[in-house]
Amino acid sequence: MAGDRSLGGRTRFNPKPNWIGFGIFAAIALFRTSAHAIPTQSEYALKSAFLYNFCRFIDWPESAFSSANEPFIIGIAGDDPFGSLLNDTVKGKKYRNHPIRIDHFRAPGEIKRCHLLFVPRANVSRFDPTLTTTVAKNILTVSETDEFLNRGGMITLRAEPNRVRLRISRAAVHSANLVVSSKLLKVAEIKP
Repeated sequence: MAGDRSLGGRTRFNPKPNWIGFGIFAAIALFRTSAHAIPTQSEYALKSAFLYNFCRFIDWPESAFSSANEPFIIGIAGDDPFGSLLNDTVKGKKYRNHPIRIDHFRAPGEIKRCHLLFVPRANVSRFDPTLTTTVAKNILTVSETDEFLNRGGMITLRAEPNRVRLRISRAAVHSANLVVSSKLLKVAEIKP
């Protein structure tokens, strides 16, 4: 992604930012509903958009891909809460020149190749052993509970009344050799 890069704690600014993409991401991050809680379908439509936008605002090293045409894989660990929402969101989209593909993993041992792993709240404890092995593999791990960050996960998308809260463990992301755009960091709560 042409964008900001972290250089030893410093951030280099790209003079040609993608303002349209940032505007869309900011609108998603600030989305509010009039109900007291986000309905499940709206919650997962919003989380689908977040996952796709992570592909746009986080950089994976070239070494995360074995070839120039290898797909960018978003993995779902366990039961898929998205239905068709995530597939619809990423249909025809790419990360750089890599087509985005959705894979489903029923058990931790099935995860062989993945770039972004979403672990639904119901499956967090079952996939705990996976978190310790993902760092060296440049896999962004995302879930829905705050304790996920304490277990080594990188991002949580937690539904709260009228919004989805985005929390990032910057240290965990950095240890996986992933670079988060400063634009994404501005709309997230950073885990100390």
